[in-house]
Amino acid sequence: MNIFRRKYLLSIVIPVIIITSVLLLISHYYPLSLLSINKQYKHTPESMTVAQYETKLNDLKRSYEKSETNDLAIIRMQQGLLDVYHQDFLISGDSVIFTDKKFHSIKSDVIKTRQMLMDLTFSENYDESTKNYLQLLVESLIKMESYIQKVELTDSYSKGELEQVLNKLQVHFYTSLKYFNSFYASYTNS
Repeated sequence: MNIFRRKYLLSIVIPVIIITSVLLLISHYYPLSLLSINKQYKHTPESMTVAQYETKLNDLKRSYEKSETNDLAIIRMQQGLLDVYHQDFLISGDSVIFTDKKFHSIKSDVIKTRQMLMDLTFSENYDESTKNYLQLLVESLIKMESYIQKVELTDSYSKGELEQVLNKLQVHFYTSLKYFNSFYASYTNS
């Protein structure tokens, strides 16, 4: 009787241990997968990238502060468009935890910014170079939105792949910020 009881317990305990081990391994190597226990990934941005981005963002803020105007387009830019560029993984050297909600929040900010820019597109008359910068900016936001959506839909990224994805996302934001800076400079100088 004791042997049967032991075999019965082993037949239950061993599969539980195996399944738990597999889930822990999946959670470790594929942190955002469907089978992951804790669907989050801790990302530490590269300090050099953060410093460059922060410098560019601060330059843009300073140029905003210098321009005292009643121009509706500039007021809109100052009130809402810069918000998308204040993502914590872009301006903080500290580790940031990414979840599905975090990606969705970033995508929502990008969509909101793109919509505001589209409103500005039809509410203002721009010279040719400003139009070109605005077009580049909107296109960069559309690419970023599409990229984030792809990340949201793909849940099989390994840790290494997620690191590459987030570094690439930082580059998208940096590029978009440069376009925004060029657009703003061209708009205020025209």
